[in-house]
Amino acid sequence: MIRLDDQVAIITGSGRGLGAAYARLLAERGARVVVHDAGVNKDGTGFDPNVAADAASRIREAGGVAFPSNVILDSRDNCQSLVETTLLKFGRLDILIHNAGWVAYQSVQELTPDFLQRAISINLEAPAWLAQAAFGIMKRQNYGRIVLTTSDRAIYQQYALSGLA
Repeated sequence: MIRLDDQVAIITGSGRGLGAAYARLLAERGARVVVHDAGVNKDGTGFDPNVAADAASRIREAGGVAFPSNVILDSRDNCQSLVETTLLKFGRLDILIHNAGWVAYQSVQELTPDFLQRAISINLEAPAWLAQAAFGIMKRQNYGRIVLTTSDRAIYQQYALSGLA
């Protein structure tokens, strides 16, 4: 079994679902994890700091090391802040998994600037700014892994729903 003892991982969107599974698995293998989740609603709005806190608490209860973060990844500065907080807490960063994402539906005719910007921020800008913030650290350490995930909805015809494009 691959061990990740003493490695530090940030997993965005890890308060629930696949992100939470990633965080648990990395912690079980010895990584210290930053459980990041702003606790937004399915429409991409809202904020619930308990989502990250509860997931981190479950990891600690199972014997792992976890620290919650609920910073909203809507700017370059906030992405940098997540990485800097990780360094302050754990002193290094070895793994970045950007799992947070947002899929919503709005037709081209109804598309609003706020809707489009929210989609661009979480799905395009956040992974770029997080990778930028992490890359220099990983380069100095001569080690690091960045994993950017995405939905597979566009691959399957049955998911080609009106308003998704």
